[in-house]
Amino acid sequence: MKKNIGLVLSVFLLWPLQLMALNGAQLTGFTAINESLGGTGVALPQDTSTLLVNPAGLSQLPRSVDFNILTAFPKSVMDTSAGAPAAGNATTAGGVTSNDDPVILPGGSFILPTAWLDNRLSFGMGIIPVAGFSLDYPASRATITGNAFDTHTYYGVLKIVEAAAYKINDQWSVGLAVHVNHAQFATNSATTAGTQTTGLDRMDSSFGIGGGVGVLYKPFDFLSAGVSYTTEQWMQDFTRYADVLPTGGTVNFPQQANAGISVRPLEKLWVSTDFRWINWPGANGAFGTSVAGGGLGWQNQFIGMLGVQYELLDCLTLRGGYNYGRSAIPASSIFLSQLASPISEHHVGGGFGFKLNETVRMDFSYLRTLSNTVTQPPATAGAGNFTTQSVHQMSSQVGIKF
Repeated sequence: MKKNIGLVLSVFLLWPLQLMALNGAQLTGFTAINESLGGTGVALPQDTSTLLVNPAGLSQLPRSVDFNILTAFPKSVMDTSAGAPAAGNATTAGGVTSNDDPVILPGGSFILPTAWLDNRLSFGMGIIPVAGFSLDYPASRATITGNAFDTHTYYGVLKIVEAAAYKINDQWSVGLAVHVNHAQFATNSATTAGTQTTGLDRMDSSFGIGGGVGVLYKPFDFLSAGVSYTTEQWMQDFTRYADVLPTGGTVNFPQQANAGISVRPLEKLWVSTDFRWINWPGANGAFGTSVAGGGLGWQNQFIGMLGVQYELLDCLTLRGGYNYGRSAIPASSIFLSQLASPISEHHVGGGFGFKLNETVRMDFSYLRTLSNTVTQPPATAGAGNFTTQSVHQMSSQVGIKF
């Protein structure tokens, strides 16, 4: 039994992440239900995605387990031919496409209400992929590399989330979560001296920890509101890449806050709207450090989400969603950030859920990240260079009550 558990954990911890439907480096949704609703769920907990978006939602859910598989088909294109003569690479004239293979990501979680504290205490735990990008171009953005390096970057984050929620009364619930993070990073990026990083594209791992809190308020059966906050995730350094990452290889994941309202205007119709703030420039290390300081120089993201859910039949639920977040990478940094440039902004999707019986349900979603292009502005280094990205993404989920 111990060997089997270890094998399962190893598969999750080592599973690669590539460019997907993202808000910055973070997934827009963590399960098929959450994804099909545009990422909303702070005020309408339905599955174990509530571990991340609002742990207080555990108090509203039955004993259950969820399994989710995400499949993404990304496309990334860069052009550096218009860059400064000393940097822009004519080999990429007209644009080159990253070798972005399809990616498959598994996730799993459970919720366990208890009889403790007069049946008011619930627990949950999940192993959930939450963030990542991978770019692998056939040519470098810079002429000085001879296309021998400076072509690839990989970054991925997986969380083991343990949470508890307490139902104060029929209207109020509170939740607390502990996030244990496992991140991986690899690149063959050029250093400021024009040489290849000493990491030589070898995978480096980092563990970290953070926390989350949430509140859920449900004054009526047809109305609920929620807020949550997740701390910065304090990570170990990627020491192999201290020559291309700031502060000795630090890549902390940013703090973020969520707020949402869900309303049921009709008996079988729910409408949810969420707002999320991701504080990329406040994260210690690569995300929060300016380009001049050796970092990525990402900016704050203010993300709006809308989800609509309608129970067409007792056994069939239809969903649709929209998610918008301004690119975390400002145009002034796109040339220097072309090996770490998830620039997704508009996401449109939908899905459906099918209840097989009172115990088992299946949910499916499709999410389209609309094509977005960010171009280096005039009068800056690499003016005219651009990156374009788009993604097709699908998720399948099985939920079992027990």
